[in-house]
Amino acid sequence: MSVKSNPKIALIGNPNAGKSSLFNQLTGLSQKVGNFPGVTVEKRSGHCRLDEFMTAKIIDLPGAYSIYARCNDEKVAVDILGHPRHEYFPDILVFIADASNLNRSLLLFTQVKDLGVPVVLALNMLDLAEQAGIEVDIAKLRDALQVQVVPINARTGEGLDDLKTLLANPVKKLCSPLYDTEPLAKKSIAEVKEKFDIQNSYQAYQLLQQGEASTVLSTEEKEWLQQLKNKSRFRSADLQAKETLGRHRLIHQLVRSVTTQKQTGFRLLFGKIDRWLTHPSWGYLFFVALLFVLFQLVFAIGHYPMLRLDAVFAWLTSAVHDLLPNGFINSLLTRGILPALAGVFVFIPHLLVFYTFVALLEESGYMSRVIMLMDKLMRFFGLTGRSAVPLLSNAACGVPAILASRECSSWREKLSGIFITPLVNCSNRLPVYIILIALFVPYENYLGIINLQGLVLLGMYFFSFIAAVLSSWILKLLVKTREEDYLMMELPYFTSPYWKDIWKIVKDSLYGFSLQAVRTVIPVSVIFWALLNFSPTMQEEVALVHKSDFSFAPALEDSLFSPDASYARQLGSFIEPVVSPLGFDWQIGLAILSSFAAREAFIGSMATIYSQETNFPTHSIIERIESNVNPHTEEGSYALATVFSLLVFYAFAMQFFNMLGRLMRNGSSWWAPLLQLVFMTGLAYISAYIVFQVFS
Repeated sequence: MSVKSNPKIALIGNPNAGKSSLFNQLTGLSQKVGNFPGVTVEKRSGHCRLDEFMTAKIIDLPGAYSIYARCNDEKVAVDILGHPRHEYFPDILVFIADASNLNRSLLLFTQVKDLGVPVVLALNMLDLAEQAGIEVDIAKLRDALQVQVVPINARTGEGLDDLKTLLANPVKKLCSPLYDTEPLAKKSIAEVKEKFDIQNSYQAYQLLQQGEASTVLSTEEKEWLQQLKNKSRFRSADLQAKETLGRHRLIHQLVRSVTTQKQTGFRLLFGKIDRWLTHPSWGYLFFVALLFVLFQLVFAIGHYPMLRLDAVFAWLTSAVHDLLPNGFINSLLTRGILPALAGVFVFIPHLLVFYTFVALLEESGYMSRVIMLMDKLMRFFGLTGRSAVPLLSNAACGVPAILASRECSSWREKLSGIFITPLVNCSNRLPVYIILIALFVPYENYLGIINLQGLVLLGMYFFSFIAAVLSSWILKLLVKTREEDYLMMELPYFTSPYWKDIWKIVKDSLYGFSLQAVRTVIPVSVIFWALLNFSPTMQEEVALVHKSDFSFAPALEDSLFSPDASYARQLGSFIEPVVSPLGFDWQIGLAILSSFAAREAFIGSMATIYSQETNFPTHSIIERIESNVNPHTEEGSYALATVFSLLVFYAFAMQFFNMLGRLMRNGSSWWAPLLQLVFMTGLAYISAYIVFQVFS
């Protein structure tokens, strides 16, 4: 067949089949991440040089198990393949199949193959198949499926050159469908083919099945399809079930003919391990023990590098202060921006340890077992199978989950998305917990090996978890529903993580955190510096010293200017009566206000506030914060009762302005995000008050 000089190539496959690894291998650094139009599902694209004449655009479609979509990710993939008019409709499909579980992979493959798009089958994880005692006859598989098959290892890049050669010179054979659906609705399919001018029968059949959900078809075309279905009495659910059963029978026979299976010591060993890890009692104990060890290591390994980094930032700040002349720039850098950045980046060692261990758990296959295990428990509290993922994954984010609630058919599920999803641990919250605990909780060891900081982080993790499941349980009691959802996932084989993949995950996580911190911490620190160095009487005070020339220096060095008269102090005095019942002074109150921009801004704001002493200190950020005294309690501003109150407040409060803005713009109703803001802020305040009273 003729091939475009710059074809669009889409990668598709089941979750955990190696699709993302192959995408990284093909595109390298030429990647872009965004969202598919109109949805919050992530879209990744990039470019790959197939040969000296051809460069292809690679599109990473969301993982799916079947063409009959059950969740938003699958709906996106189905919509793209549903009609050639879609802007992302591919010229070639690369289907990534898990060789260790062909029965699972081939259901979706037979469906997309029958759509008539040129397909290349990339057979991945052959090493795992061999460990499990599975041998695949690739020649027989190629003949049975009537497609080109190339064995690959998506992690190491093995077979990548052969795959590029096939993609540069694809051969589309005119062959019969693997499963013929035309007899299921022959007359209706013929009418659809004529109406939409398409040749492929299965594509026409899918328009009958799922055309109403297409983003490509017009309203008139959707109405025509509905009228045709009514006229022909097209029973979507019954025909879908019949087709799926027929495909499973076909796949079962095919897999038996192209594979041989034998028991191995590896398979028997990990079968026993799986039974322990997913056991209804021991599985939970192992998970808690693993979290305990992980959180202990985060602080044990990260503590001393943190102190060294803190000393480096203190030296850098002092050097800049001595190098630059006194004045505006000197003060802005040494009392505003540098302390704020130091307040965030000195904790990079803790985050490095955290992200590395979480990546190891995810890449090894263990986190899939945790999700399956916890789903059984959370279903009792009314959380669906999909809710298990954000509750346990550090990669989850509240905004997409809340926006996705618009697509839910269940009213209770919509409420769950609005009021429960923001309570769970996410990629923005856990790192902030780590920073707050590393800074404010004493680094103390019990019995020589148990660190107090690690215990507090473990407690906060489960505090958020319990808050989410209890909230869902209350919602389940208040809003009755007969609807039920299921978590469909296949347990991947345990694998030895590749450090190249681990490093990429850790690097991306640290980069994302650092970029977010820089974007928010610097502007917030500049604003706070200005609030701390300006006052309503500023001009008059300066004029006392400089009769004819307005200079900013008196506000920055020894002068008549009093910090107590600054805008920041006046604003702090205004909010102090509100936050003092929580154990917070005016400085903490101001920093909490700044964290409405982003949680990371809290630490940067505190560092800026404590860097305003008139005699410029050489102390590090940690020393400045630890030496601060609460004037009301005459104790350290961060006694344990105050720290616990602060952590609980951050467990519930909705600080992120971007979240509120996106919900206001994209939500189905204007009142939902406002109600959510009131609910979460009120819950945070009451909970923090109770905690402070209990521990003080």
